[in-house]
Amino acid sequence: MENGQELKLDQARLVLRIKKSLLSMGQLHLHGYSTIFMDGTRKVVRSTELIARGNKRATLYWPLGPNSS
Repeated sequence: MENGQELKLDQARLVLRIKKSLLSMGQLHLHGYSTIFMDGTRKVVRSTELIARGNKRATLYWPLGPNSS
């Protein structure tokens, strides 16, 4: 998360053969989060709080750490 805390996802699925963790935007929306994709960036917000952000590389959005600018 943006503030260095962890976000716990209930009922998450783990696929052992996938090398990278994938996050379902639909599942986040079901739990009250909004996702904004704009200008090569992704932001996940809940109400007015920024939860997570990332940058687009090729066709995927990669997370930024809490100390990234």
